[in-house]
Amino acid sequence: MRMRKKEKKQLNFTMTYRTRRRLHRFGVFFGYLFGAAALVWVCWFMWLNRFVVYSGSEAKLDFNWVSHADQAVVATAPEEQTVAVRYNEGRDKINTSTEMTKISGFYVTTDDLIDSVDGVNAAVRQLPEGSAVMLDLKSPYGTFFYSTKLDDSVKSDKVDLAAVDKLIQTVTKGSYYAIARVPAFRDQHYGLENAPYGTVLPHSSGGYMWADDDGCYWMNPASSGAIAYVMSIAKELYDLGFDEVVFTDFRFPATDNILFEGDRASTIAKAAEALVAGCATNNFTVSFASSDTGFALPAGRSRLYLTDVDAAKAQSAADATSVADKQLNLVFLTDTNDTRFDTFSVIRPMPAAEIPQ
Repeated sequence: MRMRKKEKKQLNFTMTYRTRRRLHRFGVFFGYLFGAAALVWVCWFMWLNRFVVYSGSEAKLDFNWVSHADQAVVATAPEEQTVAVRYNEGRDKINTSTEMTKISGFYVTTDDLIDSVDGVNAAVRQLPEGSAVMLDLKSPYGTFFYSTKLDDSVKSDKVDLAAVDKLIQTVTKGSYYAIARVPAFRDQHYGLENAPYGTVLPHSSGGYMWADDDGCYWMNPASSGAIAYVMSIAKELYDLGFDEVVFTDFRFPATDNILFEGDRASTIAKAAEALVAGCATNNFTVSFASSDTGFALPAGRSRLYLTDVDAAKAQSAADATSVADKQLNLVFLTDTNDTRFDTFSVIRPMPAAEIPQ
């Protein structure tokens, strides 16, 4: 009798067939609902990835460059972009026997051009004959500060281009040593326009372009398309009458978050050799600015512009380089008037007091 009561009590808690069917239907319904939600989330995530921009070690969303998304984000098989470049022949064939001289002078920054191009022009006219004058003519974002004729180029709207063109005429036609300074492998506009060609460094996490903390993309120094583009800039500056071009950012970015297989140091050395061999002439010097005393300066008509060097360490920094002639092929690019740099070639900022406003 007790056993029957216990069995009856257990039966009272047994789930009915109708309840089990109802719960089964609910389970199937919520299963389909969850699956649909997961599919929507995956599709949304894949779409959102088109707008991910990597900056340094961080990633952020940028919906402003949607027009470039198809060509700037999707990784494709590397192709080389063809850029028309005239290599040196005849009278322009590289001739390193022409004697180079020690230089001393001033550089004009982007801010100087934005604030008062006409004032800079007037200040340059007051410099002693033979002074070196260095002009910043391109932004790391890819905009040019003069009336460039390069295809697909972008001109800055922050400076008076016509006035800068006149300044270039003053420097190149006068009795000055004319130097143009431009970023080499750091170029935001070029990165957006040429990512599908394999000429831009991708992020190590996949097929996305790597960007630095300023949002600038970097070209792949091993790409012939990137080298050809830099060469085309050098050629145009040569045609404008400049005596020398100095390339900044001629390196790999200092990060482990880029995808590159190969030796970085040798890649940069080969790129420098290609530029000097292809662009330097008996009256045009192709140089490189770097804070690294170990920068491998290629043979030929070229200089190393050392940056971020304390005046007290000028001699030791010079000794640490492999530059053959410290007087002619080494230049200190400094923001001080310290006379300890005067043993070498030196370029200083144009004194603000000398620029009429």
